[in-house]
Amino acid sequence: MAELATPDGALVKGMGRTLVYGFAAHFTVALVNVLATPFLLRLLGEEAYGLVAFFSMLQAWVLLFDFGVSPALARQLSHYRVGALSADEAARLFAAAEIIFVGVGLVAGAALMLSAPWVGAHWLRRASLSAVELNGSLRLIAVLLVCRWLCGLYQAALVGLERQTQSNCVLAASVVVRYAVAVATLQLASPHPTTFFAIQAAFTLAEAITCRLLLIRALPLKPAGASPGWRLLAAERRFALGLALAAAAATLIGQVDKLALSHALSLPAYGLFGLVAQVTAGVGLVVPPFVQVFQPRLTGLLAQGRRAEFVHVYRAAAALILSLAAALAGTIAAQPAWVIWAWTGRADAAARLAPVLTLYASGAAIAAFLFAPFLLQYAQGRVRLHVIGNVGFAVVWAPAAVWAAFTIGPIGTGAVWLCGNLLYLIAWAPLIHARLLSPEERRGLNLSLWVRGAILAGLLAATRLLPVGPLSRLEALAALGVISLTIGLIGVALSSDARAFVRHGFGEAAP
Repeated sequence: MAELATPDGALVKGMGRTLVYGFAAHFTVALVNVLATPFLLRLLGEEAYGLVAFFSMLQAWVLLFDFGVSPALARQLSHYRVGALSADEAARLFAAAEIIFVGVGLVAGAALMLSAPWVGAHWLRRASLSAVELNGSLRLIAVLLVCRWLCGLYQAALVGLERQTQSNCVLAASVVVRYAVAVATLQLASPHPTTFFAIQAAFTLAEAITCRLLLIRALPLKPAGASPGWRLLAAERRFALGLALAAAAATLIGQVDKLALSHALSLPAYGLFGLVAQVTAGVGLVVPPFVQVFQPRLTGLLAQGRRAEFVHVYRAAAALILSLAAALAGTIAAQPAWVIWAWTGRADAAARLAPVLTLYASGAAIAAFLFAPFLLQYAQGRVRLHVIGNVGFAVVWAPAAVWAAFTIGPIGTGAVWLCGNLLYLIAWAPLIHARLLSPEERRGLNLSLWVRGAILAGLLAATRLLPVGPLSRLEALAALGVISLTIGLIGVALSSDARAFVRHGFGEAAP
């Protein structure tokens, strides 16, 4: 399956450019975070920066309250875009989803604001931060979480409509402005965590309003007097609840270690560990552009009955995700000390965090690739295996991670994270391919992915043997860039599906 659908590659025209735009936006987000973190760490201090890490962890836990609504909405809006759902139904469906999100967001935000004194007194182990500032920061975090919650719904809807470029531009602009204003204000006026979170909340609210305005322009208005599409949303309940259960398990898998460490470690130590968590989260930025580009296209192809083209596009997606996960996360895992040193300029932090970062980045590379079989299940509306796999993983992973956090610390949770993801990959991804693809459709797929993955892993391991002396921060950054780019290009070159996508994916968009 070296070609994509047709000899001229008409099927994937436009997808390549959308993918580049998505990567540009997410690269901007990652770059801003990379550049802002050393300043925030210096201006706020390790203890207050621990609150930033705490917010990042809570943001992931909030996804538990999605109940599968946003992915179900995005899937149905993909059907609307290809004519399989009427304009009236699409408008009413969005209205129902928005009512749910606003209601849940307000309740969850109020609960966190009311519980802020208890969290500050009994969960977080503060050192020098005052109780007033800690509680004020936690209340602002509650407001910020509600704003980010609404952004998630609106961005999912834009992705379903294949308005990824607009969504990504708003996201990138919001991140640039809010971090630039935050750093400048902390530097010049008020170096306090409450200042930082107030600025973040204000600009995130503006981001949510902007995304909603874009949706109003892209979707037809709900007919006057028409009720929200509760029945349409209920029709997706099995799909939505399956994804909700899988998301709950995924949250346990990705965040229970960070939650346990937030209590096991002092707030300053947790702030330092937050650097590892942020780097690992940055690896996840490989995934959203692929999901945004391939998810609606795969869903639309199946809605149109174009099974052969669907398989071709899926194989290209799997190959590209593997290549870029190896290029980004693999490089970080291979040279963790260079990453921390180039980023923060702190040799002590680089030495302390390097072993932990190797474990977490290696596990993150595997977790990023596992989005490929998820795309296969999502597009077909058959998420049963995804739910079973995630729940089974979480049942084993969660107690092991909590035990490791309190008995060993971050190095223990990192080892459990890597081993868990590796076992999941070996046991579950081939099963998903076997259940959802015919023997002809999956011919050579699993073997080729394993072979390419082994080659890339071997090349990355070999970089640790390079006879390189002490590097300046700029030299370390340049070396990381060269390794990452080389691995990515080799990964693409090893896959005929990925090469075909690169050849054909930059023409005019397919209808």
